[in-house]
Amino acid sequence: MSAPAPEAPRRRRPSAGRVVALLFAAACLVGAGVLASMALRPAPGGLVDLSGNRVVLDDVPDVAAADPVALPEEGSDGAGRFVAPRQGLDVPLVAMNVVDGVINPPTLTDAFLVRGHGTPQEPGSGLVVLAMHAVRGGNAPGNAFFAMEAAESPVTVEVGDVLLVDGVAYTVTGHRVMSKDDAASSAEVWGDPAGRDGELVLITCLQRQGESGSATDNLVVFARAS
Repeated sequence: MSAPAPEAPRRRRPSAGRVVALLFAAACLVGAGVLASMALRPAPGGLVDLSGNRVVLDDVPDVAAADPVALPEEGSDGAGRFVAPRQGLDVPLVAMNVVDGVINPPTLTDAFLVRGHGTPQEPGSGLVVLAMHAVRGGNAPGNAFFAMEAAESPVTVEVGDVLLVDGVAYTVTGHRVMSKDDAASSAEVWGDPAGRDGELVLITCLQRQGESGSATDNLVVFARAS
């Protein structure tokens, strides 16, 4: 996680066989704190979630290399935001880099548009990849998509749900719970990205109450532009 941020991020199309590791938060709460959202920098001792809880991550994001840049919230309705109306989620949308083959979102308060893939406002740009943290015992954007329980943590996103990404509407077509290893190398997730214009994959971790350490599974939501 120590690679420097590229001087000018380039758009690259991953092949079907590309392996991308997906790191998300396994966390413990250590009180409350404040995160300077404009600077997108970690708070001392951890990051801050949507409820103001300070959270310590097992794998600390390399913020400089991820190079997070908030999308402008101007122009069309919903610009610069990720909104899941049925789940009651409305958070800023931020672009980030993959760092050393790893997607590790640098905050617990934003949804992240992964560079090197499609963008909602660019028709023909291919598969759009969105990533966000979920935390155990806290409140990050990914927590909106499951009900944390000790066994299966039921998924709360359904076929037909609407997701708004930078003002563009997507309709959920399905979801999968898979191990992080399977998700990182899945052709269903990463295959033929250039040929999947109008498609979105949303990736977070699936936390389970009472577990310790990093979550072992990812929740992957599939959607198509409405």
